[in-house]
Amino acid sequence: MNFKVTFNEKTQIVESRVHCNFDWNLVETMIPEIGKHILQSGTNLIFIDFRRSNVTMSTTKIYETPRKIAEEFAKMGIDAKKMRRAILIKPGQKDFDFLDSVTSNNAQILKLFYEEELAMKWLISLRTNTISQGN
Repeated sequence: MNFKVTFNEKTQIVESRVHCNFDWNLVETMIPEIGKHILQSGTNLIFIDFRRSNVTMSTTKIYETPRKIAEEFAKMGIDAKKMRRAILIKPGQKDFDFLDSVTSNNAQILKLFYEEELAMKWLISLRTNTISQGN
């Protein structure tokens, strides 16, 4: 696989490191891996490192990606609107800005970061929100 998904016991965050382009094939293979950790841990916090990735989708596909992500999570009984996602990118990855906007417009929470430490701090500040609490 061109990504690795783990659960950080200390922070209670599902972490994924991506080493391939961001497209729907990645969504379809990575979401089930992330979902397994969400269901096992009960967390709603997700960190994804996309610094080694580029978006290789058309503008239309990017626009439809939040719906696609919601569908993939729904297959596992997970509500994407309850997930809190911190996305680590490198400066200049402009397609992620558009993804951020359309994700917010779909009532999903995604925040972009350039520094891993800040992304983790943001997620940790949300740690009390878990699936079991319905948040």
